[in-house]
Amino acid sequence: MSDRALRGLAGLLLGISLVSPVRAAPVVLRAGTVAPDGSPWAEATHLAAREIAKGSHDAVRVRVFTSGMLGDEHQLLSALASGKLDIYSGTAVAAEGNIPELSVFELPFLFRDEADVDRMMKDIFPVLARVIAKRGFRLLAVTAVGFKHLGTPTPVDSLADLRKLRFRSQPSTLQDRMWTRLGVTHTPLGQVRVLEELAAGNVNAFDAATIWLYAASWHTRIKHLTLLGHIYQVGLLIAGPSALSQLAPPLQKAAFKELPGLGLEKVKDVRAVERSLLETLPGLGVTVRPAPAALRSQFEGACKGLRAEWRRGTTEGGRQLLEAIERATGHR
Repeated sequence: MSDRALRGLAGLLLGISLVSPVRAAPVVLRAGTVAPDGSPWAEATHLAAREIAKGSHDAVRVRVFTSGMLGDEHQLLSALASGKLDIYSGTAVAAEGNIPELSVFELPFLFRDEADVDRMMKDIFPVLARVIAKRGFRLLAVTAVGFKHLGTPTPVDSLADLRKLRFRSQPSTLQDRMWTRLGVTHTPLGQVRVLEELAAGNVNAFDAATIWLYAASWHTRIKHLTLLGHIYQVGLLIAGPSALSQLAPPLQKAAFKELPGLGLEKVKDVRAVERSLLETLPGLGVTVRPAPAALRSQFEGACKGLRAEWRRGTTEGGRQLLEAIERATGHR
């Protein structure tokens, strides 16, 4: 082919590329959650996926796997760390195996009420993001699961009543330490196994946030919900090494920029649903009542010193995170 013909072909190709630019195929990320379809957290994960696509102008798309399709939360975190999953949507405590500092959120009586939680969520993001980044992940959003309460087959007025039950605990070193201090026999179980074990009678009691126990149908296996509120469960959206390696920093910024605000906005929805459920559960056969003063006092007494113990055993990042929470809530 002559030089003139080559120059002509090059010009033609350049003209075509200017008129009809070729878009690269979008990066497709996988996000996993144990939250059932229709729950506030599953909806929030789908909303985050849409925001990521919108912010990146469809350069990044997210395929969401809900309802524990990819396993329980510990399995999801393992997949996130190994690169088999790109985004995790779930509780903070489940991430403690990979990010040990996150167990801070499971310290009992760290938050007195929702006002404490609101102040924490407003102030905590920068410190929490740094702690998570040091472990090789990226914090995308913080949201609410809610205060945990006691779901039991019989009324609970004291620790002695709790000790008679076969308790399910969330898998966690800190949770194990807490229930051991309380003298409560407990079996660690991931979320996706709990309903099966309740049905089999291997466990008959648990602590959980109100919306979660309803979304997971655990309420069908209890008769009493005692509103102790000993732990406030925080939800997180975290990107793993695989997602970060696939997205250049400018694309990460564009894709993830709206997610922190989205997480805070969903807190309002979670609380509205929670209030409605507390009114609905009695009609479903579950007695709802505040924790008796004696039970709360015994629980607090048994847990006394656990925070100091955790502070001594954590990393410098963990101590900074706890101090930031204590500053936000105004009590130590």
